[in-house]
Amino acid sequence: MRISFKHIVTLAVLICCLFSEYELVSQNSANQDTEIVNDSKREEIQRYFGYELLLYRYLSLPYDVSINTNQTGNFVDIGFLYLFFIPVLLLLYARKRIMYYLAGILTILLLWIVSTSNGFIYSNSFQKIDSSHQGLDAYLNAVSFSSEPFTHLVAYMYKFSLLLYAPLLQFGEAVSGDEDYITYPFIFLFFLTVSAILSKKAVASSLTRKIFQVFLWVYSFYWFAFSGGIIWYGYILLIAGLFFIYYSIEDLDNTSHKNVLKKAFVSLGFIWLIMTAGLRTSDIQPGMGEMFFAKGLFNPVYYDFASKKVSKRQATDLIYSDVSQAFDQINRDKNSLVWRIGTPFSYFVENNNTRVIQDNQLGMFYRLLTQYPDKLELTTVLKASNIRYLFVDLNTHTIDYTPDKSLTSKFTLLLNFVINNPDLQLLATDRVVVKTDPSGNRVFVKDIMGEEIYQGGRYAIYRIN
Repeated sequence: MRISFKHIVTLAVLICCLFSEYELVSQNSANQDTEIVNDSKREEIQRYFGYELLLYRYLSLPYDVSINTNQTGNFVDIGFLYLFFIPVLLLLYARKRIMYYLAGILTILLLWIVSTSNGFIYSNSFQKIDSSHQGLDAYLNAVSFSSEPFTHLVAYMYKFSLLLYAPLLQFGEAVSGDEDYITYPFIFLFFLTVSAILSKKAVASSLTRKIFQVFLWVYSFYWFAFSGGIIWYGYILLIAGLFFIYYSIEDLDNTSHKNVLKKAFVSLGFIWLIMTAGLRTSDIQPGMGEMFFAKGLFNPVYYDFASKKVSKRQATDLIYSDVSQAFDQINRDKNSLVWRIGTPFSYFVENNNTRVIQDNQLGMFYRLLTQYPDKLELTTVLKASNIRYLFVDLNTHTIDYTPDKSLTSKFTLLLNFVINNPDLQLLATDRVVVKTDPSGNRVFVKDIMGEEIYQGGRYAIYRIN
């Protein structure tokens, strides 16, 4: 069966009808009232996807993943190879047809404008600089050109990109607003159109190559459309993408182009292997002190436990700061439920599949607090529900990338709930605070709040009495 343009348009119209009620949350849809936006999916999944304007969020996704724009870390450090070779190869294949060639150039330009206007610049002085006129001007005024010439040039390039993005932003706000009814239909239409073109134009020398092409295209579409920007769901595409670049270079009909690109691909790939090996083994991160270099990959406690120098209990206490006594009490109380807000502590709870209630984004907590605003009344409700223990990740708020900081606001409410609550007993924490004893001396104690937080810590475990 040959897919015609009429079939594509008909299917696209059906998809538009199916998704006419689908709504995505944009950066401008944050509740303007004082009420917190309680949307766990928006706080958890969309932090990988980004919070820029809905109409352009998918367009910036390849750049965001390659440059780690939305999530800072060494998730992908080979992205520069794809950002360079794939556009070059597409233009080389389209060069014989001027309309395709111009369309390719305009598409690449559009992707560059959208991606850089919603990205960031890294500076040794400022570290992560948001791509906005205010952020870029503040950097340019504070740091001299001689100290960071390359970053200055990139900043001016981004300012030019923002000028080009201004009319696109106005258009996107007018079309999309707080609700988006066109993004998914457009993505499906694009997928069907390219699939129809590939079914007619793609040339493969063997069945294996054809299967590879179909797999790469279909998997890319599903990751792009439904992964929410979560990088590790698409890791297989990184390996497949290398084969795609290699096969595409091999299929070029111009021998000189083929030789130049092949040498560049092999050379840059080899350079990447050397640089990324050094990066990972040194474990050097932006802003990290020299005393922590090359230590992130080695924890002696794991090796001591594996060699039986320490017991499981001793290893657990060394890693999590004397937490075993809390788990002893929790596991003796076998019929009680545990309310977990982050932390990896489900592993230490017996029968955790039936006892642990997960509430990482505090959605359940906020709904209960809205219904029972008095902290003593809320603890009574929890006890009536047989919830007797509470695990709190003290760094919950650090994963909040929402424009309105909804997760941070809920975490602040959680701290107000647990602090000075007579019905809660702190069983264990690795946070160290400074307090003044009756004699007027400054002392260091393990607690959540004090006159000063000396060591931020990672967790707190409470018993609901």
